[in-house]
Amino acid sequence: MIRSLLTSVSLLLLLTACANHSTLLLPAAGTWTSDTVLLGLVVACRGGNMDFSEHHEECNQWPLSIPSLPHPEIHHAELRAKAAQQYQTDAATIVLKDVQVLYNTELVGTIRGWKASAIAGKNPLTTK
Repeated sequence: MIRSLLTSVSLLLLLTACANHSTLLLPAAGTWTSDTVLLGLVVACRGGNMDFSEHHEECNQWPLSIPSLPHPEIHHAELRAKAAQQYQTDAATIVLKDVQVLYNTELVGTIRGWKASAIAGKNPLTTK
């Protein structure tokens, strides 16, 4: 009885505690032109278990994991908003390149959290 209980608990801990990180490269957001001003690196994150954030910033925590990868536009929107705040400019003028997303996936394949990073630029010709 105790042995089966310990086995069940250890299996549950194994399934919930083990996580895998996978990386996805996304296409650029916006058009880079000769007038685009390079702003720098911008990082945004969401979800739980975000201990790999080198900026030690608070990520918006999710109460549960999500079943599938978010749409790429979610990452682009978060990065644009973060860049607008970080570089004090209008989000509509932000363009992104070299977008990389690091996912924290659980053993069963659900997404526990993500961290996106990109090179941000300001394109004065961009209007949305």
